[in-house]
Amino acid sequence: MITGRGWWRRGRAAARALLAALALHAAPLAAQAPAPKVDPDDALLFDARLGSLQIGHGVRAFDTRAGLCLDFGDVLDALQIAITIDPGARGARGFAFDENHRVEIDRDKGEVRFAGEYAKLGAETIWESRSGWCVIATDLGRWLGVSFTADTSNAILTVAAKGALPLEAAAKRAAAAERLRGGKDKAPDLPRVALPYRFWRSPALDVIASAAVQDRGGGTARETRYELFGAGELAWFSAEARLSSDAGGAPQALRVRLYRSDIAARLLGPLRASEFALGDVASPSTALGVQATPGRGAAITNRPIGTASRFDTTDFTGVLPRGWDIELYRNGELLRSETGNALGRYEFRDVELRYGVNAFEIVAYGPQGQIRRERRSYNIGAQMPVAGETWYYADIVEDRRDLIEFSRVPATEARRFGWRADLGVEHGLGRGTSIALAAHRVPVLNGARTLIEGTLRASPFGTLASLEVAANPSGGQAMRANVFGQLWRTNFSIETIRNFGLASERLDPAQRAITAIALDKPVRAFGLIVPIRFDLRETLSKGEHLLAARARVSIATRRFSASLIGGWQRQRISGGGSREEAVAGLLLNSRWGRVRLRGEIDLALAPRATLQNVSVAANWALGARDEVQATLLHDGREGVSSAGLSYTRDFDAFSLSGNGLVDSRGGFALGLSLQFGIGRDARGRFGRFRSTAQAASGAVAVTAFQDLNGDGLRQADEPLAMPPGLIVNDVPIAPPKHPRKGETAILIDGLSPALPVRVAIDESALPDPFELPSDKGVAAVPRAGLVTPVLLGITATSSVDGTLIIDGRPAAGEAIELVDAKGQVAYRLRTEFDGFFSFERVRYGSYRLQLARGARLLAERVTVGADRPAIRLGTIERQQSLAAAP
Repeated sequence: MITGRGWWRRGRAAARALLAALALHAAPLAAQAPAPKVDPDDALLFDARLGSLQIGHGVRAFDTRAGLCLDFGDVLDALQIAITIDPGARGARGFAFDENHRVEIDRDKGEVRFAGEYAKLGAETIWESRSGWCVIATDLGRWLGVSFTADTSNAILTVAAKGALPLEAAAKRAAAAERLRGGKDKAPDLPRVALPYRFWRSPALDVIASAAVQDRGGGTARETRYELFGAGELAWFSAEARLSSDAGGAPQALRVRLYRSDIAARLLGPLRASEFALGDVASPSTALGVQATPGRGAAITNRPIGTASRFDTTDFTGVLPRGWDIELYRNGELLRSETGNALGRYEFRDVELRYGVNAFEIVAYGPQGQIRRERRSYNIGAQMPVAGETWYYADIVEDRRDLIEFSRVPATEARRFGWRADLGVEHGLGRGTSIALAAHRVPVLNGARTLIEGTLRASPFGTLASLEVAANPSGGQAMRANVFGQLWRTNFSIETIRNFGLASERLDPAQRAITAIALDKPVRAFGLIVPIRFDLRETLSKGEHLLAARARVSIATRRFSASLIGGWQRQRISGGGSREEAVAGLLLNSRWGRVRLRGEIDLALAPRATLQNVSVAANWALGARDEVQATLLHDGREGVSSAGLSYTRDFDAFSLSGNGLVDSRGGFALGLSLQFGIGRDARGRFGRFRSTAQAASGAVAVTAFQDLNGDGLRQADEPLAMPPGLIVNDVPIAPPKHPRKGETAILIDGLSPALPVRVAIDESALPDPFELPSDKGVAAVPRAGLVTPVLLGITATSSVDGTLIIDGRPAAGEAIELVDAKGQVAYRLRTEFDGFFSFERVRYGSYRLQLARGARLLAERVTVGADRPAIRLGTIERQQSLAAAP
């Protein structure tokens, strides 16, 4: 048994042992050499810059024998890094920019761990300073994952990183929030740059030609086809033309469209049209009366370019060459797909718009591995005029007839299609409410039908609703109500139609009532956002009751996107039995390394399980220029399967493809295809051959120049230069890596015609920190098949400083401004505690200096130019009575 005195002895022995161990552990620390110190009188103050962004409040640095030493606390403050220095100043820990980039500094152990790496601290890595410690710039940059470049002559410390830092993203978010608070549009009001119209501009031309020999069981046949699409200018109009041939190479149809578009709606004087067109045009669609129909005729509207013709749905139509496939995506969700046919058009009709923003992408795939993308965005709440605004449209169209046809149209088709006319007006009442009225003349067999439609749209209780009425003066009416909204993060739409004998392109007079409900909800599953849609539709007709349900589940990742579709319907006949049908389908698009796979499967599940259609296409990129495509097709209705293989070589100026196909009936086909585009180069000269299309989109050629006098306009003595980088619609664009000799322009093609593109010099790409873009940029308006030239200036800068004294005392914290020759405030800051102020990086030009309050003049004329790199205004004295606001 251990007594109390025994416990005491053992406790003292353990304490002595512990003290001895601590002494042994501390001995090497005491023996360590003290950290070197810097002299505070040798401190340098740098302005820290991240690209074009000035960060922090200055970084102190010291020139040591080991290199430039940066104040650790100043760097953490400037870059807003979440690293905490221990109170004992013997260590620091936290993370740099990303929680996975951990940084731990232990000066007692003489080591540092950063981003999974380990390093020993050198004897002169960390120095002691009056404010804490400073770290050698090269070592600190390696720990944080950045690099520091010091310009000692200009006292600028440039920070660079491989990717964008959180500080840059935060600055962009703050700028966006400031724009929202100021009620400004995201796009600044930039000067517009557009080509003047001419009587003739040579068109850009896209050519697709093919020759094939095939045997479908009825003997060998040869086929020669071509499609030409051109875009240029004719008779002071933008002009587009498409010529297609038949299987024998003879011209089959020629579509021509002459048009003008203006996003600011300044066309045709008092009509203030946004677009008008002659030739091949398309009519609008409505919910109860008419469907959108292409044909030859004329159309005019002042609706904003890009808005949907209907409140809750939209149509997508366009040119699609034979043999091409096209897919439609909404918010990354694969919706539909089509294959090009002899008509040379694609049509996605009645595509529903969801509540909120609908970002659509149309992706076309060519037989030679080509990919074309077109993006459109619709906000369903913005598809109506604001208070006091009036939209209109008018057209006259001959249904589905090309402007020039080389073959005779059968008389029965001519009587069935005929001419149609549409006239509609919509007026905004405010608070998300509008009223519309439309009249239509619709062709029918051996005659025409007149329809009148009225629409009321409103936004009750946070939803979007419409009430529509349609009538035929000869008899028949219909009503439709529709509501869109969001509840519990689920988008919903409810539609009901009541028909009282109206016959139209949308409704059969036998239909009495239609009721539909649709739900869209994104669900988190397997770490992904999975959009799920379900809709139910009931149609009551004379002698028939139809109930249909449809569901779609979509998945989108970096590697693939897929949509699984299921449908069911039950049809009951009055006085008879019922019939049920069920179908399923799968749309797939994926990429695995160099292989892109697209597939579609259609199944009939009831009344009998049948494989209706299977199509699979795999494209394998062998390199930058070569691609192999393999296709598998199965037509369950015809009972035919086929397999094809093609090889494509891109020669830059054109692409050539050879292909072969065999089917299960013993048929075969061999073909050769050629594609190229002829357009304009960056200098606007015709003759630029490329293997990609050039006619369907516009281009902008941007050239920089040294703006020596800072006026933003190029004079003859101001040299041209390749832009160091551009910002195009907020996206950075780098110059070509290997420009041709004498090339001074960056060519940006593939732009949507008539939609302005914001173009500006990328300030962060300027090699000289004392250079700035001459202005905020321009809004360039591209036109199909043409190249719009843009000139952007780069100007040098100076500094303007002085001291402000009011009533004999330093004016601390006083807001002062530099106002340019246009009367706009160009620079603004607050004076220091001693009245000192310094405007940095002031563009060349003439300014006046004024107090922000009351706009009281401080200096009449401040001229900044190359002959005055720094302007010292000295002491400016004013009386309070002269400086006070009125």
